[in-house]
Amino acid sequence: MADIEDADWKARDANSYDAVADDFNRLTDRVSVYAAEELANALPADVKSVLDVGCGTGIVMLSIARRFSQTTKITGLDLSPVMLATARGNAADQGLVDRFDFVVGDAEALTLKNCSVDAVTSLYAWRHLPDPAKATKEVFRVLKPGGTFAVAVGSAPPLTSSAGIFSS
Repeated sequence: MADIEDADWKARDANSYDAVADDFNRLTDRVSVYAAEELANALPADVKSVLDVGCGTGIVMLSIARRFSQTTKITGLDLSPVMLATARGNAADQGLVDRFDFVVGDAEALTLKNCSVDAVTSLYAWRHLPDPAKATKEVFRVLKPGGTFAVAVGSAPPLTSSAGIFSS
Protein backbone atom coordinates (compact mmCIF):
# COMPACT_ATOMS: atom_id res chain seq x y z
CA MET A 1 0.00 0.00 0.00
CA ALA A 2 2.84 2.41 0.79
CA ASP A 3 4.27 1.99 -2.73
CA ILE A 4 0.91 2.98 -4.25
CA GLU A 5 0.66 5.99 -1.94
CA ASP A 6 4.24 6.98 -2.78
CA ALA A 7 3.54 6.65 -6.51
CA ASP A 8 0.41 8.80 -6.19
CA TRP A 9 2.32 11.37 -4.17
CA LYS A 10 5.16 11.43 -6.69
CA ALA A 11 2.73 11.90 -9.59
CA ARG A 12 1.01 14.78 -7.79
CA ASP A 13 4.36 16.34 -6.92
CA ALA A 14 5.59 16.09 -10.52
CA ASN A 15 2.33 17.51 -11.88
CA SER A 16 2.39 20.38 -9.37
CA TYR A 17 5.15 22.01 -11.43
CA ASP A 18 3.20 22.03 -14.70
CA ALA A 19 1.41 25.33 -14.14
CA VAL A 20 4.31 27.09 -12.43
CA ALA A 21 7.33 25.93 -14.44
CA ASP A 22 7.99 29.35 -15.99
CA ASP A 23 7.73 31.17 -12.66
CA PHE A 24 9.83 28.50 -10.97
CA ASN A 25 12.44 28.89 -13.71
CA ARG A 26 12.70 32.66 -13.17
CA LEU A 27 12.89 32.27 -9.39
CA THR A 28 15.47 29.49 -9.59
CA ASP A 29 17.67 31.63 -11.84
CA ARG A 30 17.67 34.46 -9.31
CA VAL A 31 17.81 32.54 -6.04
CA SER A 32 19.61 29.25 -6.63
CA VAL A 33 22.42 30.06 -9.04
CA TYR A 34 25.01 30.30 -6.27
CA ALA A 35 24.03 26.93 -4.78
CA ALA A 36 24.15 25.37 -8.25
CA GLU A 37 27.63 26.75 -8.82
CA GLU A 38 28.78 25.42 -5.44
CA LEU A 39 27.55 21.93 -6.35
CA ALA A 40 29.42 22.09 -9.65
CA ASN A 41 32.54 23.31 -7.85
CA ALA A 42 32.30 20.41 -5.37
CA LEU A 43 32.93 17.92 -8.17
CA PRO A 44 36.48 16.65 -8.85
CA ALA A 45 38.26 18.10 -11.87
CA ASP A 46 38.43 14.74 -13.67
CA VAL A 47 34.70 13.93 -13.59
CA LYS A 48 33.48 12.36 -16.84
CA SER A 49 29.84 11.53 -16.04
CA VAL A 50 27.33 13.26 -13.78
CA LEU A 51 23.73 12.50 -12.84
CA ASP A 52 21.72 15.46 -11.56
CA VAL A 53 18.80 14.08 -9.54
CA GLY A 54 15.69 16.25 -9.47
CA CYS A 55 17.27 18.50 -12.07
CA GLY A 56 14.23 20.77 -12.37
CA THR A 57 15.09 23.70 -14.62
CA GLY A 58 18.61 22.39 -15.27
CA ILE A 59 20.44 25.06 -13.30
CA VAL A 60 22.98 22.62 -11.81
CA MET A 61 23.49 20.89 -15.17
CA LEU A 62 24.24 24.24 -16.79
CA SER A 63 26.75 25.10 -14.06
CA ILE A 64 28.45 21.72 -14.54
CA ALA A 65 28.56 22.18 -18.33
CA ARG A 66 30.23 25.57 -17.95
CA ARG A 67 32.84 24.15 -15.54
CA PHE A 68 33.74 20.87 -17.28
CA SER A 69 34.88 19.85 -20.72
CA GLN A 70 32.54 19.02 -23.56
CA THR A 71 33.30 15.34 -23.09
CA THR A 72 31.67 15.26 -19.63
CA LYS A 73 28.36 13.41 -19.93
CA ILE A 74 25.61 15.13 -17.93
CA THR A 75 22.25 13.49 -17.32
CA GLY A 76 19.33 15.31 -15.74
CA LEU A 77 16.66 13.22 -14.04
CA ASP A 78 13.31 14.54 -12.89
CA LEU A 79 9.81 13.20 -12.29
CA SER A 80 8.29 16.15 -14.11
CA PRO A 81 8.32 16.11 -17.92
CA VAL A 82 7.41 19.81 -17.87
CA MET A 83 10.44 20.69 -15.75
CA LEU A 84 12.63 18.60 -18.06
CA ALA A 85 11.23 20.51 -21.03
CA THR A 86 12.10 23.74 -19.21
CA ALA A 87 15.63 22.43 -18.56
CA ARG A 88 15.96 21.45 -22.23
CA GLY A 89 14.83 24.95 -23.28
CA ASN A 90 17.34 26.59 -20.93
CA ALA A 91 20.10 24.38 -22.32
CA ALA A 92 19.08 25.24 -25.89
CA ASP A 93 19.07 28.96 -25.05
CA GLN A 94 22.70 28.64 -23.95
CA GLY A 95 23.74 26.42 -26.85
CA LEU A 96 24.37 23.48 -24.54
CA VAL A 97 21.48 21.12 -25.25
CA ASP A 98 23.76 18.63 -27.03
CA ARG A 99 25.77 18.21 -23.81
CA PHE A 100 22.83 16.72 -21.88
CA ASP A 101 20.55 13.72 -21.61
CA PHE A 102 17.15 14.38 -20.06
CA VAL A 103 15.41 11.48 -18.33
CA VAL A 104 11.99 11.25 -16.72
CA GLY A 105 12.67 9.11 -13.71
CA ASP A 106 12.45 8.41 -10.01
CA ALA A 107 15.37 8.99 -7.65
CA GLU A 108 14.22 6.01 -5.59
CA ALA A 109 14.40 3.63 -8.57
CA LEU A 110 17.22 4.74 -10.85
CA THR A 111 17.46 2.90 -14.17
CA LEU A 112 21.22 3.39 -14.46
CA LYS A 113 23.61 0.47 -14.16
CA ASN A 114 25.63 -0.16 -11.03
CA CYS A 115 28.83 1.88 -10.78
CA SER A 116 28.01 3.85 -13.93
CA VAL A 117 28.57 7.53 -13.00
CA ASP A 118 31.45 9.50 -11.50
CA ALA A 119 29.25 11.97 -9.63
CA VAL A 120 25.69 12.64 -8.55
CA THR A 121 24.35 16.08 -7.74
CA SER A 122 21.04 17.23 -6.38
CA LEU A 123 19.83 20.70 -5.53
CA TYR A 124 16.91 20.76 -3.05
CA ALA A 125 15.23 17.56 -4.31
CA TRP A 126 15.87 15.37 -1.25
CA ARG A 127 13.12 17.09 0.81
CA HIS A 128 10.64 16.14 -1.93
CA LEU A 129 11.31 12.41 -1.71
CA PRO A 130 8.99 10.11 0.23
CA ASP A 131 11.98 7.86 1.07
CA PRO A 132 15.26 9.80 0.93
CA ALA A 133 17.17 6.83 2.37
CA LYS A 134 16.05 4.67 -0.55
CA ALA A 135 17.15 7.34 -3.03
CA THR A 136 20.50 7.66 -1.25
CA LYS A 137 21.04 3.89 -1.56
CA GLU A 138 20.27 4.18 -5.28
CA VAL A 139 22.80 7.01 -5.63
CA PHE A 140 25.54 4.93 -4.05
CA ARG A 141 24.56 1.96 -6.21
CA VAL A 142 25.08 3.93 -9.44
CA LEU A 143 28.20 5.79 -8.29
CA LYS A 144 31.56 4.41 -9.33
CA PRO A 145 33.87 3.52 -6.43
CA GLY A 146 35.30 6.75 -5.07
CA GLY A 147 32.55 8.77 -6.79
CA THR A 148 31.19 12.05 -5.47
CA PHE A 149 27.69 12.76 -4.16
CA ALA A 150 27.08 16.51 -3.82
CA VAL A 151 23.66 17.39 -2.44
CA ALA A 152 22.13 20.62 -1.17
CA VAL A 153 19.04 20.00 0.90
CA GLY A 154 17.87 23.48 1.84
CA SER A 155 16.18 24.44 5.04
CA ALA A 156 12.86 23.30 6.38
CA PRO A 157 9.94 25.69 6.68
CA PRO A 158 9.69 27.53 10.03
CA LEU A 159 8.23 25.27 12.69
CA THR A 160 5.60 27.89 13.49
CA SER A 161 4.21 27.83 9.94
CA SER A 162 1.54 25.40 8.77
CA ALA A 163 4.07 23.90 6.34
CA GLY A 164 6.55 23.47 9.21
CA ILE A 165 4.00 21.69 11.36
CA PHE A 166 3.35 19.14 8.65
CA SER A 167 6.92 18.76 7.39
CA SER A 168 8.26 16.69 10.27
